[in-house]
Amino acid sequence: MTGVLMYESDEGKFPPMQNMRVLKKTLKPYVEDNEIFTQPDNGRPYVINVFLSGKDEKIIASHLTMAVIYEATVSSDGKRAVAFTNGVVRRVSAAEWTKIKKVSKIK
Repeated sequence: MTGVLMYESDEGKFPPMQNMRVLKKTLKPYVEDNEIFTQPDNGRPYVINVFLSGKDEKIIASHLTMAVIYEATVSSDGKRAVAFTNGVVRRVSAAEWTKIKKVSKIK
């Protein structure tokens, strides 16, 4: 998430995020370790919110609820990690995730 925020600060918009390959390539100057793109507990890649790809951050109504990167599935505790456009990363319940998906325009 830090790499995304650094890119956004430099370019004035979110990086191209059509897929993880494009995001990794774009963030290479900001991120030294490609392992951060995968979940440490299971090695699965994180999922990106393609809606934000190349968009100006001014389109975001609430940085507290707009997801940028998230875990594809819930963990054993019934929650998933979600990184928001304000840089905060937190674990959310299924009920919270339903609301976040809608606000974040995630299908």
